[in-house]
Amino acid sequence: MGKIKYIVKKYVGEIENDDGMNYHPLYKAFGENALDGPGGYITKPHQKRYANESSPISIDELQKIISKLIKKGATHVEIVYHCDHDNYIFNGVSLVKATQEDVDNFNKDKEEENKKSLERQRKELKKLLDKVDEELDGKS
Repeated sequence: MGKIKYIVKKYVGEIENDDGMNYHPLYKAFGENALDGPGGYITKPHQKRYANESSPISIDELQKIISKLIKKGATHVEIVYHCDHDNYIFNGVSLVKATQEDVDNFNKDKEEENKKSLERQRKELKKLLDKVDEELDGKS
């Protein structure tokens, strides 16, 4: 198979695994009243721990989420950690080789977007030039 130049990325759904402390793995694993105070993990010095960059998620929970995304048509998943809520957002995506029609449509949309941007810039510059003309005419 030859090299693929373009891939179509289509979002098929989003799942947020839960919110806040209701999800926290210590509560899920040991019960809501299992902790005395804020609690935490005891890790051995040689174990890697990236503070506030991740939080454990049960493999069973992860498998359920992945299964839901597969049913929606996902071939891949983007996993985003939400540090404010101590949870994850899973974006299911379908990645397929782009057809020539996909590439043509993409290029057409890109050209139209560029044209609109240039038209907005022209309008803004015209306003600015009109303002400069008014100020110069007023000072003469």
